[in-house]
Amino acid sequence: TPKPSPIVRDVLSMLLLLTILPISVSTADLRLATYNLQGYRLFSTNSWPAKSPIARIAVRDTLASLDADIVALQEMGSASDLDALATALEAHTAPYPYRAIGRAPHAPIQLAFLSRLPFTEPPTWTQPDYLLHGLRTRVSRGFLEINVSASSHTFRVINVHLKSALKSRIGDPQEIRRREIERLYHHIATDQQPPPGSHLILAGDFNAHLDAPALRILQSS
Repeated sequence: TPKPSPIVRDVLSMLLLLTILPISVSTADLRLATYNLQGYRLFSTNSWPAKSPIARIAVRDTLASLDADIVALQEMGSASDLDALATALEAHTAPYPYRAIGRAPHAPIQLAFLSRLPFTEPPTWTQPDYLLHGLRTRVSRGFLEINVSASSHTFRVINVHLKSALKSRIGDPQEIRRREIERLYHHIATDQQPPPGSHLILAGDFNAHLDAPALRILQSS
């Protein structure tokens, strides 16, 4: 099994973020926040309610107060919902002109990014598959990835939202989460050694405690 580079191991020890509430992480060069919006939709679907105007204002005020360069979002609705949030933030003197959103088919919620920094490469969303009890299935929310540059450093930021504790028709939630983490590990480990001045950041809602056995896959090596 390929092992992550030392720089990958360094940032993994800092940024295994559990995000029921907003969490900010700052470095000398970049201020990043990650926030599970718990379903940010302007309009309801058959499976997901709309977020109330009062709740949307609370999200706007929270994000504006974080004053982050990049915000990794989980449970964002559609691209138009993301644009609406960005418009609300801009009116609240917190502009985020650069945005990215996942493309999970038929999903009422997606991974997303808001950024003050331009993307140095087009954002990518991947949905790798894995084997579970002999059946091939996919990481349900996938991985959303952006690259930015700040203060002579480059940052690769991967946004994830792993399986929750809710029951699943395809298997045990903990086992599904472990398989998703294995796919994330492989996604990182198979990449080439990053150049000097390049940093990897994992952010998102891992739906697990830091000492959970599944997360040891990322913390090992």
